[in-house]
Order: sequence, then C-alpha cells, then structure tokens
Amino acid sequence: MNGLSEQPREMMERLADIATSLVTTNDDLMSCVEGLDCMMIETWYHANGGYPQKALITIRRAMTIAQLMGFHRHGKAQCNIVDKESQIYPEYIWFRILSLERYLCMMLGTPQASLDRNMASETLLEEDTAMGRLDRIHCVVMSRILERNHTTPSVSDFVLTQEIDQVLQNAARDFPSKWWLTPNLATVADQPEALFWDMRRLFHQLSHYNLLIQLHLPFMLRSATTGHKYDYSRMTCITGAREILSRFIMFHSFNRIAFSCRTVDYFGLMAAMTLLIAHLDGHRHLPPSTSEKQSYNQVQMPNNVLVHQRPSDRALIEQAQESIEEVSRLDGDAMSIQASSLLQRLMTIEAEAASEVTHESDIQTPQSSSTNSTIRVSIPSFGVIEIGRGGVISNDSSNFPVGEIAVENKERSRLSHDTSSQTPRTGGINVDTLQPLSGPTEQGNEEPMFSVGEDWALQNIDTAFFDTLMRGTGNDKSIDWSTWLNDLQPPHSHSEV
Repeated sequence: MNGLSEQPREMMERLADIATSLVTTNDDLMSCVEGLDCMMIETWYHANGGYPQKALITIRRAMTIAQLMGFHRHGKAQCNIVDKESQIYPEYIWFRILSLERYLCMMLGTPQASLDRNMASETLLEEDTAMGRLDRIHCVVMSRILERNHTTPSVSDFVLTQEIDQVLQNAARDFPSKWWLTPNLATVADQPEALFWDMRRLFHQLSHYNLLIQLHLPFMLRSATTGHKYDYSRMTCITGAREILSRFIMFHSFNRIAFSCRTVDYFGLMAAMTLLIAHLDGHRHLPPSTSEKQSYNQVQMPNNVLVHQRPSDRALIEQAQESIEEVSRLDGDAMSIQASSLLQRLMTIEAEAASEVTHESDIQTPQSSSTNSTIRVSIPSFGVIEIGRGGVISNDSSNFPVGEIAVENKERSRLSHDTSSQTPRTGGINVDTLQPLSGPTEQGNEEPMFSVGEDWALQNIDTAFFDTLMRGTGNDKSIDWSTWLNDLQPPHSHSEV
C-alpha cells in the first residue's frame, strides 16, 4: 500500500464504479461478445465483493443480451465482435452465463431464469474434459434443485432427490479416488500452473459437496418422524459439511483476502450452519435417565448418534469461524464480520443445548423425560425456527424481533406451560418462552448482543438456507402435512372439498 494515493479497497471501488457507469451499463457497448465478457467479470466482482444481489442483476442483464443475440438457440447465434480475429463459442458462453446465474440463485433463494439443460447433452459431455463434464453436470443439477425448491412440495420430491443424487454419484466416479483428496495449496504456492489446477480442483470439490447439501437439506431433519427413511439425506448433509469445512480451513490458511473468492466463504458458512443444525437436532435425543438405567439394570447407549463426532465437528466449525473472523479483522469486510458473528451465536446456542441435555440426563425422572424437547432459534432476517422432538421444524417470522438470536429459557417455558395450559404447545411457537442471548448494559438492563437492522448483508443468503431446510416441514398452515411427511399421500389443503 506504500505509495498509493488511496486505500486499495477505495481504489478498487472507485475504478469499478467508473467501469460500470461508462462501460457495462452502456447498452450500445454491451451488444457484443466482449460486452458479455465484461458483464460476467462485473458479476464476479459484485459476488466476491459481498453484493450477490447486484451480481444476480448483472448476470440477468447479460442473459437478456445473450438471448437477444440468439445464444440460447444452439447453433443459431448472431452476435457482434469487436475483434474480428477472435474465435468465439456462443454455446460455451451461454453455458457459463447459465451456470453463474444458477449459482447466485441458489445462494439467494431466487428462481432460475432459464430451464435450458442442453449443456449436458451426450455429445457435449463426450467432447469435454473430466472437469468440464463435472461443470456441465453441476449446472444441470443446480437447475433441477432450483426447480424443485420453487415448486409446490409433493411426494415426488424425494424420488427426484434420489435421482439427482445418483447423477452426482455417477459424476464423482468419473475421477480416480485420489482426485477427491483435499489439495494442499501451500505445496504448489510457487508453481503457478500447478496452483491453478489445484485451485480449480478445490472449487469443483466444494461445489460438488455444496450441491449434495442443497439437494438433501429439506430431508435432513425428517428422520425422527419417518424411521430411518431419511437417514441417508441426514448423513449426506453432515458428511458434505465436514468435507467443505476441512477444505475451507485449508483454503483460508493459504489465502486470507476476503475479495479473492467469496464462493469459498459462502460454502463454508452454509456447511457450518448445516453441521450446527444437525447437532442441535441430535440434542433432542436425550440419553436415558439414571432411574431408567436402573430399571433395566443395564447401561443404555445415548440416542444421539453424533455424540462422538461432536468434539471434532465443533473444532472444525470453531476453526472456520476463527478464519472468517481473521479475514474480517484484516479487511474490515462487512459480510465476513456478520458471518463470523452469526456462527459464534449459533455455536453458543448449540453449546447451551448440549449442556442442558447433559444436565437433564443426570437429573430427570421418567415422568419428565419427554418434556423440554424443543429447541428454538431466532435467525437474523428470517425469524424463529423451532426444532421439536419429532424432527419437524416450523417458522414464525412475525412475532419475534428480527435480528436477535435466541434460545428457549427452559425454566420460563415450564412456568409458562403451567400457568397457560390452555395455550397449544404443538404445531406452533410460544414466543413468550424465547429469551435473546443478551449482555448486561452499564445500567444493568438486558439488551441483544447481536442485532442487524437493515444492514444485514447475509439477509438473502441465510433466508435461502433456512427456506430450503424448512421445505415441506409444515410451515404452510393451509396444508395437511401429517400424511405427507410419511409419504402416504400427496398434501392437500384443509379448504379442499
């Protein structure tokens, strides 16, 4: 930074604003292939800068211009070229535009703009390299997941999920086993070509595991209500999250620049949240009480199958959070700061849940073993989620202060339940039992430790995550989900005749 007239970030933003105002927003300049290239570069600039909404707007504009030039009509594109000597590949450019747009749609939870899946035709797959084929398959998989997520939930969702899972399995087998080892970027730091290929392999691995999480996330918390039918989805999400976090930590030990690749941070945040939610779900399965053990005259195993993995999983999440925190400290990046805070609060909630489960397993009686089995969490810009003993979660975004992260106050819950027995305790949230994680002020009053207001940079991102997690869990009160959760018959509205 020595000798610069301004800070690097300020210079970056100033130059980007000039390029945007004079070039990429000029329709006359953008009506050519080189213009599309510029808009794709601008899209990545916004995405890596922490502005995915701007990135999506930019790539959608590129899609519209590409369609006007006929890029979506395979083999029939009519486009302008500034450099007449350049050789262009309209179908490949169209594929890259669709891939980038779908990635942003998955991040933000918005519907895709095109259902075109011709990029993975047999002919194009045969002509491409192994990683090129994986790119194309991932693009189609993103499209199918987005289509599933933005249509009415139905009994065919799980069948579709299994089909897509098989596609990803087959795609993974296209590589030797060692290809899936985590690349050690530090060993090739002084070898630009080797670093390029290892970095590309790392991104493909991260994308693959993230798609597995996105694919199975709606079924991760259903196993408690349907026997073992959805255990595969649950374990796939957990395994994918671990694979992402280990690579996330390795990447940030090599690169601590927030603006270099926001994709890795996004994948890491989603993986950490997935793993924390899985452990929160696991804490619902209380160990048997001492009296129950004595009645059986034997030692019984805890029901939480993740109990032995919790220390190592916590270590992964804590190290990921520390990496994000270090990036935010070095760069002052708002999204990194908020992601670090969100993970820290969720880790606190998970630790409290684990502590309460351990405590209750020592003091509970058979009569009370089925109580206090609900975990409630408030997520910034999303609302309150409730994870019950049955594994079904619900959401109430209207009755709780958005921007506070909270856990249930067990004692107050008991009092509220005793004094308000007429209040239904199933299928909803008793907001009175929610207490924000708070810290004392100088006056001794309680105030939220974490509030976000209108500047919450992760608003669309964490909302998209929890929308997918809660898909088909009964959040729509007009639908009878009880039979749907057991796949006995399609859901139907209570108002139907």
